[in-house]
Amino acid sequence: MKKILLGSVATGALIAAGSANAADLGPRPAYKAPPMVAPVPVYSWTGCFVGAHGGWGWSKKDVGENLTFSSSAARSSSGSIDTSGAIFGGQIGCDYQFGSNFVIGVQGSFAGARLDGDSRNFLDPTSRSEALHVRTDWLASVTARVGVTGWLPRSLLYVKGGGAWIRERWEVLQDFTGTAEFLTGGGPQHLFQTETRSGWTIGGGLEYAIAPNWSIFAEFNHYDFGTKRVFNHTVPFSSCTTSFCARTFTLDAKQRVEAVTLGVNYRFNWGKGKAPVVAKY
Repeated sequence: MKKILLGSVATGALIAAGSANAADLGPRPAYKAPPMVAPVPVYSWTGCFVGAHGGWGWSKKDVGENLTFSSSAARSSSGSIDTSGAIFGGQIGCDYQFGSNFVIGVQGSFAGARLDGDSRNFLDPTSRSEALHVRTDWLASVTARVGVTGWLPRSLLYVKGGGAWIRERWEVLQDFTGTAEFLTGGGPQHLFQTETRSGWTIGGGLEYAIAPNWSIFAEFNHYDFGTKRVFNHTVPFSSCTTSFCARTFTLDAKQRVEAVTLGVNYRFNWGKGKAPVVAKY
């Protein structure tokens, strides 16, 4: 009886083991990998660009005048003239991004301007017969810039600096009606001088890429053109009929210009290569 019972238990164990092995040999549930997300391009500022800008400029000019008369007397006066007006122009340049956040570049800019200003009583505070007028016709610069992409890859915070040039027209007008004479011996007198002056500029701004090839920017620039003699006029003695005739006339001016501009750039892919990508899962 015991033999029969033991045989039954053994047979049942063999059957259970066979069933377990058969279950192990059956198909296993499939494992699904997480879906792939398309790679997201990382924006690169490397490349060359061309664009346009416009804004407003203002200038302060410290002016000093010296007059020497036929009677050997002399007169000096000084003051400042403020000018302001619109500017509009274009720029071209190239940038190179290195590391993960730094950008260096070079840029040339040219802008037509209409910064006007005058003083009706600067040359002679006792008379409003004298006038000094100045107008800025254009501004130009060649600058290097250094930037950092900041908290967003599509934003570029930068500073810039380099050489600058300005083209201006200066005018002096006097209309004495008495015996006093100015420059050429009485009556209305008019002197004008057009000059191109060189100097330096420094500024900064923020540029933001609104599309793969397009960006917009806002920037501020300071220009300094130093002190330069604008007029150096000498009158022959034969032109002077009174002791008040101005034998020599000089005018020196120290100039600074500030400008705020908004602009847009189109960035080419020349030398840019394929932008790096970051895959997301």
